[in-house]
Amino acid sequence: MKTRGFTIIELLVVVGIIAVLASILFPVLLAHLEQAKVTRMRAQFQQIESALEKYHGRWGAYPPSTGGEDNGGVEALLEHLRAAGDGGPCILERRIAGWVEDTDGDGRAELVDPWRGPWVYFCSTNYDQGVVHYILRGRRIAAEPAREGEAYANPTSYQLWACGPNQTNESGQGDDVGNLRK
Repeated sequence: MKTRGFTIIELLVVVGIIAVLASILFPVLLAHLEQAKVTRMRAQFQQIESALEKYHGRWGAYPPSTGGEDNGGVEALLEHLRAAGDGGPCILERRIAGWVEDTDGDGRAELVDPWRGPWVYFCSTNYDQGVVHYILRGRRIAAEPAREGEAYANPTSYQLWACGPNQTNESGQGDDVGNLRK
């Protein structure tokens, strides 16, 4: 009685074909996942911007970005947006469940992008406060309000950006997503 089965050569050919297909499809899948994060970050930006406009409509000014500690601007932004509800839910509360994290270990939450880096926020009334430090993937970086020539960008409102896929602060330019290109 003869038993039929696959030879080792046949199995190696099948495994080789699967490996070639996987090597073609895997980079495509990774690119789509990365694009999905960029899309999610843009949606976050629009929702944060909407909350800022609601805050401005209610209080007549944008939340201050004061805070000399790491991530001070975005921590102040989140604190003020939470306080804007007069004891009720935060303007963003339903939307921010997955966006809040303590990136610098100080026990205070920051709004984070899909790569777990904080959003950088400056209110125009605080542009002259100088450099603020942010923690990006364990690195402490210096951020300052972006300029267009000699003047600050968005001189009467605010600057808001996240550092994007490369997690490098480019002051709202490059692959950063923010409001400086308006």
